[in-house]
Amino acid sequence: AIVARNSVGDFNARNVSITNLFATGEVRSGDGTAGDPAITFISDEDLGIYRVSANVGGLTAGGGEAARWDATRFAVGFSQNRYLQIGTGDQNNTNLRIYKRDNNVSDHIQFYNGTTRMGEIGVEDTTWLRINQETDKNIYTPRMIRADGGFQVDGISVISATGIHEGDGSGLTNLPATS
Repeated sequence: AIVARNSVGDFNARNVSITNLFATGEVRSGDGTAGDPAITFISDEDLGIYRVSANVGGLTAGGGEAARWDATRFAVGFSQNRYLQIGTGDQNNTNLRIYKRDNNVSDHIQFYNGTTRMGEIGVEDTTWLRINQETDKNIYTPRMIRADGGFQVDGISVISATGIHEGDGSGLTNLPATS
């Protein structure tokens, strides 16, 4: 057994090989970095856990930040300049958010059946949420689609917000307003 304690009871040592470590209290380490994590593996030293900042932890892979978390959120993908965030900081209003930090490439949530891409929902600009913009698949719903602002096809209003068919001005079946 190795017993070495400083004046406050901490054990301090460098490059000590321990086969099994059993602790009944805290185990502390330095903060580390994405390139040199505080908790890592002998055979893969740039994979591990480190402290990003106060109350923010980070996971690293290949020397780059792969994920981070704090008390209210978990986010994946920082080193790729895009990320998926679960949580918003408000414990009563948690959302799933997908962020892109640049405007060079469209962002999409893609749906697959096995290896076949079935569709996507995404954005290419700040104007429209796009469904199946890049995949040639039909959209089906057994329920209604609601569009309070009307419908457009290729930038031309087809049905106005009041239910008027814009092409010839004829009215569509008048339905009661829904909330």
